[in-house]
Amino acid sequence: MRTTCLHFSARVSISVVAFLTVCGCQSSEPVSRQPRARLQGEPAPTFLVQQVLEPRLLRGPNYQIDPTVPVMDYGYLFKIRTSYGVIPAHGLAMLELRLREMHSIALAERLGRDSHFAQDLRREAINATI
Repeated sequence: MRTTCLHFSARVSISVVAFLTVCGCQSSEPVSRQPRARLQGEPAPTFLVQQVLEPRLLRGPNYQIDPTVPVMDYGYLFKIRTSYGVIPAHGLAMLELRLREMHSIALAERLGRDSHFAQDLRREAINATI
């Protein structure tokens, strides 16, 4: 009875290994094609901003994105040049947030220059407190 159990467990083990191999649980790519970690001292890859972003995003009324984009910690490191200084944005999600902020700042500056808007806002604020 003991030899029957051993044969059964050996057959199950072989079946499991065969199943995992056929299902693709092992890497199908050769080792040289898999991403590798950057060696210490090796320069990070750098891209042109046109390779990463749509042309309409490269420049706005109050900002301009640097033409080169390095990669840092598996994310793009954008530099946004504004009249307030250089603003870094690590990753596409942070760039999207920063560009929305720049759009909001431009809108606020434009609304602040519009005297009719300022007068209406002042009148509404006074009426709201009464």
